[in-house]
Amino acid sequence: MRAADGLPESGRLDLGAFARLFDQRTNSYKFFFFLALLDRIAGSDGASHPDLDRPIPVYELAVDMVLGAWYPHGFCRLSLGSQDQLQLAVDSIHWGPVRGSWIQANGVEWRRLRETCASQLHIEKFIRYVPFRLLRPFFAGEMRGIPDQQADKRLAELSVELFQERKPLYCFTEDRSAIIVQHDWLEYLERNCSIVRAWARFHLVRYLQDRNPSIAGITEKLMPPLIRESLARQTAWWNSALPLLGGKARCIYSGGPLSVGEFSLDHFLPWSFVAHDQPWNLVPVTRSVNSAKSDKLPASHYLEELIGLHQAGFSATHATMPESRWTKAVEPWIQDLRLADKHVLLDLPKLRLAYSGLVLPQLRLAETMGFEANWEY
Repeated sequence: MRAADGLPESGRLDLGAFARLFDQRTNSYKFFFFLALLDRIAGSDGASHPDLDRPIPVYELAVDMVLGAWYPHGFCRLSLGSQDQLQLAVDSIHWGPVRGSWIQANGVEWRRLRETCASQLHIEKFIRYVPFRLLRPFFAGEMRGIPDQQADKRLAELSVELFQERKPLYCFTEDRSAIIVQHDWLEYLERNCSIVRAWARFHLVRYLQDRNPSIAGITEKLMPPLIRESLARQTAWWNSALPLLGGKARCIYSGGPLSVGEFSLDHFLPWSFVAHDQPWNLVPVTRSVNSAKSDKLPASHYLEELIGLHQAGFSATHATMPESRWTKAVEPWIQDLRLADKHVLLDLPKLRLAYSGLVLPQLRLAETMGFEANWEY
C-alpha cells in the first residue's frame, strides 16, 4: 500500500484505513488507547516486548490509557472535553499527592500512579466502546447501516472473521477480554514505532489544542519526560549572584536567608503549567518552602518579591562581570521577557512592567485551569 498521512509504506497492510483511525475526534479515548497499545508493542524507550504473540488484556490497556490521560488532564490540567468519558474516568480516581519534580515516565512515582489507577478503575463501564471503535476504518463497508447499539458486537465478529484477509490492527478473543495484534501490524509498528508514535501524538495535540486554545506548550504536556532536565546552569547563576546580595539574599516566600548551595529552585508558575525550566520563572527558596509550595500558584503579591530578587541579582552581577559575559548570562531573560534593551534588567520599574505583562495573565489562566491559587507560606 502507498504511504498515507506521512506514514511509512507497507505492501501488505491497509495504511489508508490505519490513517483514518482518528478521523472521528469527538472523544479522546482513541488516541490514548492506541498510544497505550503502541507502548505495549514498543515501549516509550523503543524496547520491544517479548510476549506480544499472546493476547493483551483489555483491562491492562485501559489502565495504561487512563494513566496516560492523567498526565495532560490531571497533572497539567488540560481539558479533554467537558463530557469526555476518559476525562471523567481520570477525575473519578483518587490519585493522592504528586510532586511534579518526581514524575518521570516509567519511574517509581509513575508506577505508583499506575497501581493507584488499577485499584480504582471500574473497567466494565469504561471500556464498553473503547477497544471496538478503533477498528471501524478497517470494516467501513461492512459497517454501513449497522445500528450504533450493534456496532461493537459486529466489529468484534468482523475482527475475527476477516483477521487474515482484511488484516485489521487486532482481533478480540472469544470472551472479548483481550486483543491479539495482527502479525503484520505487529512487525510494522515495531519497525516504525518512533514515526507512528509521533504521528499519533500529532493528532492528539490537534485534538487537545482545539479544546485548550489559550494554552501553550501542549506538546510538552502529553506525557512525563523520560529524564528531567538538570537545573545546573540555573543553579550556578544564583550561586554566583547570592553572595553579592548581602541582606537581600532572602527567600521571597518565607524571608529566610539564602546561601550558596543551601537553596532549592522553585518554579514560580508550576512546572506542570509552564512545562519548562526557563530562568525568568525560577527563584531560589529555602528547601522547606519549596516542598510546601509544590505545584500551587503563589499569591500575586509574591511576584513583586520575585522581581526584586531577580533585579538585585542582575545589578550585582552586572557590577562584577565583564559586559560580554553578563550579556550572555542574562540572554534567556532578555529573550523571554521580550526586552528591546538588556539594561531594562537593571531598571526595577521597567522590569516590573515586563514581568507583570508576562506572569499575571498566566497566573489567571492557570487558576481557571484548576491549579490551586493564592498560596501563601
